[in-house]
Amino acid sequence: MLRPILTRWSGPNLAAVAVIATVVALGVRVEVLASGGFYWDDLILFGRAGTHSLWSWDLLAYDHDGHFMPLAFWTAALVTTIAPMSWPAAAVSIVVLQALAAWGVWRGLRALCDGAPGAERADRSTPWVLAPFVLYLFSTLTVPADAWWAAALNTLPMQAAAGAIVADAIALCRTDDPRRRRILIVRSAVFFVLALGFFEKSLAILPIALVAVALWQHSRLVGAGAGARRPVRGLAAAWKGAAGLWLSMIAIALCWILAYLAVVADRPGGHQLRQTWLLVWRSLNQGIAAASVGGPLRWLSGWGQTPPVALPATWLLVIGWLVIAAIALWAWRTRVDAILPLIAVAGYVVGAQVVVLWQRSSAGTVLELAQTYRYLPDSALVCAFGLALIIAAPRRSGTATPRRATQLAVGVAVALAVIASVASTARFGDAWHQQGTQQYLNTARKSLADKRDARMIDQPVPALVLAPLAYPNNLASHVFAALPDRPEFGRWTDELWYLDDHGRIDPGAIYPVRQAAALGGSCRDPEVAGPVRRRLDGPLLALTWVAQIPYCADGAGEVAVGAVGGPPVVAPVQPGLHVLYVQFDGGGLDLQIAPRTPGLRLHLGTIAIGSGVGPRL
Repeated sequence: MLRPILTRWSGPNLAAVAVIATVVALGVRVEVLASGGFYWDDLILFGRAGTHSLWSWDLLAYDHDGHFMPLAFWTAALVTTIAPMSWPAAAVSIVVLQALAAWGVWRGLRALCDGAPGAERADRSTPWVLAPFVLYLFSTLTVPADAWWAAALNTLPMQAAAGAIVADAIALCRTDDPRRRRILIVRSAVFFVLALGFFEKSLAILPIALVAVALWQHSRLVGAGAGARRPVRGLAAAWKGAAGLWLSMIAIALCWILAYLAVVADRPGGHQLRQTWLLVWRSLNQGIAAASVGGPLRWLSGWGQTPPVALPATWLLVIGWLVIAAIALWAWRTRVDAILPLIAVAGYVVGAQVVVLWQRSSAGTVLELAQTYRYLPDSALVCAFGLALIIAAPRRSGTATPRRATQLAVGVAVALAVIASVASTARFGDAWHQQGTQQYLNTARKSLADKRDARMIDQPVPALVLAPLAYPNNLASHVFAALPDRPEFGRWTDELWYLDDHGRIDPGAIYPVRQAAALGGSCRDPEVAGPVRRRLDGPLLALTWVAQIPYCADGAGEVAVGAVGGPPVVAPVQPGLHVLYVQFDGGGLDLQIAPRTPGLRLHLGTIAIGSGVGPRL
């Protein structure tokens, strides 16, 4: 029943079905994006876009927590330049990248299945490429990364390039036309460079593509009866058929590694083997196993501002492992050397998690990190390639063609997995919507626009929006730099305003930790005509402080304020009685104040120094 229908879905018809599936899958993801918003690293992306020019080397070569991703920063800067801090604009860029990823993966899957040998006609296995493609499109393994702008800019170009490079490598193995071969090599090399520009993990495209093509070649050799079933022959054929591409990619990878090492600073260790294993197991159990049947079905809204955490039920995990075991058993019993793609997939999924999670395995790393699926999108791609290779592998002699009832059962199982995936995606969207970063940004954007003519002392955004570890990218002057309608952030102001944890701007205050008593003098007889040191009632650590300086000036001018030995901050003063707030760096027992305008005289009141700006109580 199902196979005759699938057999007629070939060529343009098959592509049309793939397009329809892609559009539906994109529609499901758009629903998640519609209720989402910016999160964590996204603020660094558009913040740096607002503080650096589009072609600034400091923007492109920024060491972002161990990542070297110049094209991700450039793309974010371009979107921010067109529409500053606009989530709809960022969401559009995500959808475009999702469509490109679907295109690339489809090309790769079609190439792996087209022309593969089978017990019957080769083209009969091709329509079944829809199964791994549809499962990839709707897989929950890719949902969290696709909803998070920074993560999407990393992983989606990698997926698109991996699929396109696999397709081009197989095309190279099939053609002897020199011009065609040059085009394929150059095109794939460009894809590889672009993917690396978005994410250094794209280095994995080289082994992914080489192994996939080697297994494809192995199946062809076995299906053609070319001697003993030795995998090394498939590897040799894959290398020979696309040697120019592999050598080009190796050269690009080596150059990229050198650039990465030159840009990214080494970070201290503190990794734990046991913690790594626990994180990897959770990725496999609550991640791969649950997603194999459309799970997790339930997401816990992250504590604070963290991404949703997958909470699959035990029964779902049991079913997931049984399905994985059933696929492995079916492949082993019905397909020649199906153990090879199974080993390749398992090796990549486990190996990739070990490499990434080892870097995150400090004593303070919570195990729930592995349940956010943030490191699993490329595993969805590799699983799809592995399933395609198994489907297209030569059938064992004596293995009967699956009956219509079996084919129908497989189709129903895929449909149920897709339905469960859609339900899981919808519930992820509900949980993701509860993280409050976008609400904070929306409120702050309106508040800042209302105070566009004011001047504000710089301050960090709430720690639950962006942690102090991101300094200086967590400062309001960085986060909101791209907004055209906002106050000017600086190191001095005549009126103190406080941006609260909800994004509202209220009158601010200094909570003093040190003071400097007023000296003699008055507004009629100002005592400060040159540089003076004001002794504090206790020492200051060498940090960033805000001084509240009541003054009375006999005219307009400028003064320099700062800790002795620290960089001074130059601020204007106005005639009459006013208050000046100055943010300075340094410490010690003295605050130095020096008029810079010739003839300027000031009378100073009691100076209060605090660690930052807070709400007025």
